[in-house]
Amino acid sequence: MKFFCISKKTQKITRGLLKQSADIKGLEFVDVDVDNFDVFDEKYQNNEGILYRITSGETAKNIELFLLQKNKLTTFYKTEKRAFFNALDIPLQKFYDIPMPKTETIINDRYDDLKKVVEKLGGFPVILKVTGLSHGAGVMKMNSMESLLSVIGFLKKSGATKMVLREYIDSYRHARLIVLGDRVIDSIEYIVPQNDFRTNVGSPQVKPEKFPDDFSEIAVKSIKIIDLEFGGGDILLGKDEQPYLAEVNFPCYFPRNQLTTGVNISDQMIDYLVDKFNGNQK
Repeated sequence: MKFFCISKKTQKITRGLLKQSADIKGLEFVDVDVDNFDVFDEKYQNNEGILYRITSGETAKNIELFLLQKNKLTTFYKTEKRAFFNALDIPLQKFYDIPMPKTETIINDRYDDLKKVVEKLGGFPVILKVTGLSHGAGVMKMNSMESLLSVIGFLKKSGATKMVLREYIDSYRHARLIVLGDRVIDSIEYIVPQNDFRTNVGSPQVKPEKFPDDFSEIAVKSIKIIDLEFGGGDILLGKDEQPYLAEVNFPCYFPRNQLTTGVNISDQMIDYLVDKFNGNQK
């Protein structure tokens, strides 16, 4: 069986863990390099096997769709059509009662409109986020209308096309739970830095940690709702002791968990996909 892995050359750690697991299990590892993909290469057509996309970005997604159209490949998408739309944009809080920080998309930068949005979110401080980035990039804490207007204006001129404002959760714990199928298989806690409200920025400090059942319920439910069978759920524990889903990540950087806790996530991922290919997953 072949294992198609879509990645960039810089993603050596994730690719290395998956390749190691694939080699041990006797799978042929097909390294699909996003930056050097040739649609006319016959090795990318008429195959059977499993597929996982490490990297995000439109080019990687388009390569994934191409491979799914030209081959019989099993993925972590619940249904085949799920691969063709971005369910990460589904408002989980509104339609599925998932506890999340209140979030509003920025439609324009008119003073009166932004002021109403801030009031709706509970007032300052609020979080301004440029969507589509990762590891804390584009996440800013705004404390006044003046700073908010100034930063939005700068971001728009810099080419940012989609921004959201989010309720600021005064949190003191940040959990990352890895979901596979219908259960949490691993979890870590981000250590809150002294001089930054963001925990997942740069090279974050983490530690192995188990969390209460309500954390797992939120993470598993969120992954299921968006028709995925694998993903990372980031959950914040507010000082009100309420867990809030910050975001769902797919693909997710599971090596941070695996290398911290020792849980062999890459092995379990491949086992799950192989079983699903063979018809052994519900």
